[in-house]
Amino acid sequence: MNNEQYKIERQKWYAYLYCSLFIERSGIHCLLFIEKRFLEIKESILSEKSLEFAAQTVKFCIKINAETKENIITKQLIRSSTSVGANINEANYGVSRADFIAKMHIAMKEASESEYWLKLLYKAEYVKENDVIALIEKCRELERMLISTLKTAKENRN
Repeated sequence: MNNEQYKIERQKWYAYLYCSLFIERSGIHCLLFIEKRFLEIKESILSEKSLEFAAQTVKFCIKINAETKENIITKQLIRSSTSVGANINEANYGVSRADFIAKMHIAMKEASESEYWLKLLYKAEYVKENDVIALIEKCRELERMLISTLKTAKENRN
């Protein structure tokens, strides 16, 4: 989902939120409904970005393998980068809030591991800085989004 699509989705959400406030009479129910809708939008953006990151990382690793025949680090990178999105999707179908939080923590750890492998490929001189910097930035963006999601989920645990 690009920035423009995100803005449109956010505007729809605000319109939806505004209408919901007038339709619902129960304040508590309305608040829970608003929170759930916000998390759904946030999770879909997170799922999209993690899928995009995984796909780009796989393509990146295939290119490195073709050029350098390196496959130990790239296999680890593929495992960790694809695991981010898999854990996010699994968290969305968690049986409880605690399960959701646990899966999101795993996704955050996998994103951190992916960043490590990307840096190692650069430090070991398999790739140039220009080749890896965009993926590292996408990885850091995912980490920030996961931290935000976890913070929100923990605050609303009660």
